[in-house]
Amino acid sequence: MQKMKLIVSVLSIGLAGLVLSQSATDHPNLKSNTRHDGVNGNVAASGPGKLQTQTAILQSSLRWFRPFISTTPVESLRLNEINPLKTVIDNTDVFGSLVNFDDVGNNVGPYDPLPNGNVTRTGTWNVPQESEEAKFPYTTQVRRNVNALNPVGFTGRNPNVRFPAHLWTRATSSLGGVNQDPRQAVVPANISTFSWSFSPKTSTLVAGTYVVSNDPTPKGYALYVWIPQGLVSPGGAAMPRPRYWAYEITYGIGQRYVDVVDTEASGGGWVRLGNGGRPTNQLFQYAGLNGVTPWPITIKLFNTIPRDSTDQLTEKVSAGFPDSRFAYFADAAMFSAETDNYIATPTSAGFGGVDIRVTGGRNESLIDPTTIPLVASTDFRAKPLTVENAVVRSFDYNTGNERWRYSPAEDG
Repeated sequence: MQKMKLIVSVLSIGLAGLVLSQSATDHPNLKSNTRHDGVNGNVAASGPGKLQTQTAILQSSLRWFRPFISTTPVESLRLNEINPLKTVIDNTDVFGSLVNFDDVGNNVGPYDPLPNGNVTRTGTWNVPQESEEAKFPYTTQVRRNVNALNPVGFTGRNPNVRFPAHLWTRATSSLGGVNQDPRQAVVPANISTFSWSFSPKTSTLVAGTYVVSNDPTPKGYALYVWIPQGLVSPGGAAMPRPRYWAYEITYGIGQRYVDVVDTEASGGGWVRLGNGGRPTNQLFQYAGLNGVTPWPITIKLFNTIPRDSTDQLTEKVSAGFPDSRFAYFADAAMFSAETDNYIATPTSAGFGGVDIRVTGGRNESLIDPTTIPLVASTDFRAKPLTVENAVVRSFDYNTGNERWRYSPAEDG
């Protein structure tokens, strides 16, 4: 007991000495006073706006430093510019289409080119007029850029919204007895599909023009589809929409995964794929180049009403309630490599007059390569495992170059 008292006494004396030493030079009230009036004598001489180095007091580098995030939103991309981390493919992004119409039939000419994505479709898809559209569709401009390569009369910007906002097709019943695979239908001729195909690329500004090249770097992408809210109303008659939507994802070097989205769980707007419309961190692999061209990642929507675990249709279908009374929508898809998040505010440190570092920690989502299914796999529910990896990195503030990194999972 006497020994314990001695240790406590020594600690108390040490802490008291620390407090006394700080009070002579520091500001225990954060430059205020005992009345907490909020006094700050000289904001120019110190504070978070300054950085003390070995040779001088400099303007602080403490600020939001986000080297992993593109500074150009997808809504503001310049001609042939590519956001390296996020691409949105609209239902109107048909490759090479030079003639496009607005909602009253006027030709608005070509849209902004999308060098890394396009859409294709099979079967029957219908164009709703503006008054017939479902609510809350994804919309984008006709042309946000001047393009001298367009036909005469269509080289300037056009801020109007593209048409149609989305497409729709009638539903059909999926086939029973095939392990609830929604890619097969009772009547195969009734199948309609809509595909968003993404080929990762990069762009470099050369003499004022963006030059596009294929992205050789494998990485994981989070995949999203935009599901409008409400109902489509052709001719003013509202059509119900099914609760469950089936999407086939082709990724890697040809692996396929089928996600059946529960729209009651997901809601509308951007819905991340990989867990039936529920929250997920699921990533899908981009495998890099197949020779000289990228392995594409494709999302394909089927118009089939899925079946449940008992092999029953998830909607009531009979002679009096035909499956064709339901409508599926095709709108937009997003492919995003912005799958990580910071867990700490970046901090700055000065090492001499010019060597300034910015350090930040973040959680990185990665694909476990040992869990990627084989291309020959017939299990359409199998998918790669996404793991979280905490990493701390130090960057050169002036160049953004990484100086060092540390990960407990990787480095111990």
